[in-house]
Amino acid sequence: MDWILIATGLLVATLVTLTGVGGGALMTPVLILGFDLPPAMAVGTDLLYAVFTKSGAALSYARDRRVDWRAAGWMLAGSAPAVILSTAVLMWLGSSQAQDRRIRVAIGLALILSVLSMLLRRQTVLEDSVTRTIHPAWLGGAGAVIGSLVAVSSIGAGSLGMAVLTRLYPGRSVRELVGTDLALAVPVAALAASGHGFLGQVDWRVALNLAIGAVPGIWIGRHLLHRLLEKWLRLILVMVLIGAATRLIV
Repeated sequence: MDWILIATGLLVATLVTLTGVGGGALMTPVLILGFDLPPAMAVGTDLLYAVFTKSGAALSYARDRRVDWRAAGWMLAGSAPAVILSTAVLMWLGSSQAQDRRIRVAIGLALILSVLSMLLRRQTVLEDSVTRTIHPAWLGGAGAVIGSLVAVSSIGAGSLGMAVLTRLYPGRSVRELVGTDLALAVPVAALAASGHGFLGQVDWRVALNLAIGAVPGIWIGRHLLHRLLEKWLRLILVMVLIGAATRLIV
């Protein structure tokens, strides 16, 4: 076991639980800037870590009937082909310094989008749109964008997925939005991780150690949730993510 990786998994999982920020937005920059993993390897490893850590939560929300399967299904219908196409493009580009540079820039841009989604996210208010029906084209289109971002940067299924669902379904409870987002995030992450694994871009040892740390991290985050000021944590994370995006892009 690598205790530094386990501690990293614990810290990231705690912060994700406390703030709702997508795990990829935190973990991928940490793996690149902190552990010096190649960008493509960092993306694939984080995707596998996401599958480990999000599957249990997704099943829990599904058992509680907190998932809008229609919305998740149509978004997945857009995400799945986008993931496959994006992975094929990565395979076609091959492994090179130029590709690493493109992936770093893509991750940086995805981080900026995550920051914007955090800043624009508002508290949802219950209204007459609880039973609102969204056209499949909107859901599929949003899913395609998220799938492409996830395959290239591992960022998007959490932070951007929640932002999209909040805008499309303003009358839904936060728990149902989270459950629907997780129902989308797990298969998208699994499909993208499989593609990166096929390309040899997954470090299984790193992913497993991170997942071991994430289990107590989720528990700690839940118990600290009402004891810390979320707005200050989110403000600090916004500054950290902007700094990470700048380092990746410049």
